[in-house]
Amino acid sequence: MKKIILTIIIILILIFIFYYFGIIKPKCTTDSCFNKNIKTCTPCKYIRMQNNNLYKYTISRSFSNKCILTIKNKKMAIGSDFDAKNLLEGKSMKCRIPKSKLSEIELDNMKDLLNYCTGPLKEGIYELLLKRMYALVVSQMSHIVKEAEQVLRKI
Repeated sequence: MKKIILTIIIILILIFIFYYFGIIKPKCTTDSCFNKNIKTCTPCKYIRMQNNNLYKYTISRSFSNKCILTIKNKKMAIGSDFDAKNLLEGKSMKCRIPKSKLSEIELDNMKDLLNYCTGPLKEGIYELLLKRMYALVVSQMSHIVKEAEQVLRKI
């Protein structure tokens, strides 16, 4: 009987340790649940569809002054262009957010979040942004050249 009680106590202690250190993370099913957990840096997992892309957010327990958030793009939207899919799908980034900034963070408004992140997903976002900006500049170049030619003819 003592062995059974001791075994139950050990199992309960192990479950508590796994939960406390974030090895076992509860799952959020709503934005409000995730937002509540990110503000307190409470470990959890959250899978969210955003712009028809599937993302997985994981908050890990942190004993430092920074909260650790991992964001993974699990699946790109059907019909996404090849570059976007190639650069972003399956990639992740790890964000180390100062706990003093957590009150400002919301899932829908994470514009300043990239400043705290590193990893292949962040690099892919920046690379895609640069490719699109370059394409825009090149597409406008013909207008600039025509105007320059007109100015040069007047000289």
